[in-house]
Amino acid sequence: MVDTVLAKWTTNIFGKSTARRTIQPSSAPPTLVGVVKGVPFSIEDEDLCADLEAGGFGKTTVKRIRKGNKPTRAVKVYFQNHELLTKAINK
Repeated sequence: MVDTVLAKWTTNIFGKSTARRTIQPSSAPPTLVGVVKGVPFSIEDEDLCADLEAGGFGKTTVKRIRKGNKPTRAVKVYFQNHELLTKAINK
């Protein structure tokens, strides 16, 4: 397994990223999304999720952003609540 992903990032891993609330059907809770830039291609989504959970950011979902058919070094991180997203931005 990859060494703790969070340890490889500089402080404030979300930089000056903005957060947005995704509109969901009324029965679903809102999804909060943060974008992390500069994630090496060698880091798998599953490892990133596991390291974020171990780092106290709760259960997350991660999806690498693609430009056309090519993956980029940016990933979307979906958080369970606003507090966890704020914690990640302020890290």
